[in-house]
Amino acid sequence: MRKLILITALLIAAAACGQKQKSSSEYIYAASLHKNYSSYYYKGQRKMAEITFYKAVDAFQRMDSVCNISRLYITRYVLAEQDAAGEDLAKAAAYAETGGCGGEKALTGFLTGDNVTDSDSLEEPFSLIAEFEQTGKYSDVLSYAENKSTLSDSAVRLYRLVAAKITETEPEKAYELAEKARIIDSTYGWTLGLSRDLDIMIKAYGKLGRDASALIERKRLIDAKLTNN
Repeated sequence: MRKLILITALLIAAAACGQKQKSSSEYIYAASLHKNYSSYYYKGQRKMAEITFYKAVDAFQRMDSVCNISRLYITRYVLAEQDAAGEDLAKAAAYAETGGCGGEKALTGFLTGDNVTDSDSLEEPFSLIAEFEQTGKYSDVLSYAENKSTLSDSAVRLYRLVAAKITETEPEKAYELAEKARIIDSTYGWTLGLSRDLDIMIKAYGKLGRDASALIERKRLIDAKLTNN
């Protein structure tokens, strides 16, 4: 499976849902649970996140919307970043197979580590991430993150993805991107995201030979909040 860079960020699993269905109240409710799950997770509210996740699975299951269940498990896998669990990706793949979900099949294959010969077969931003992995060029990924139409939770993961990848070679740029993610995470109160941002910033300062003691203390304070959830 793809590790950390895992595309780590991997991203981006979006709160947008695979199958197109009428915007019934049931569908809107299930989609809102999907989005709320991501928010609870990044706030570090693990218990609420878990409850909301399984409510979303149940809501989509009641509609026989298996492609959206697959998308939920992709989201769960992607949000975990370096802590991603292979069983979540396996469940996503199984639901995608059951529902004949082409987009989700492509995504689970990519996240599993399958070589992508045609990045156009993937939806954005995964296609851009695949190109970044292959070429090392990240300008298109950053352009996507900076687009006004890109969801904030997707943007922060993309910033962290690139930052984590280039910390060793471009620590100044890595710090800049992690700071962009940090500002967004701070705005929404995404405590877990802040911890991850600060971790990258600390590593970047280390590469630059700068004093990271203040960043380390800020991360300690943030991590203390996570332990209470």
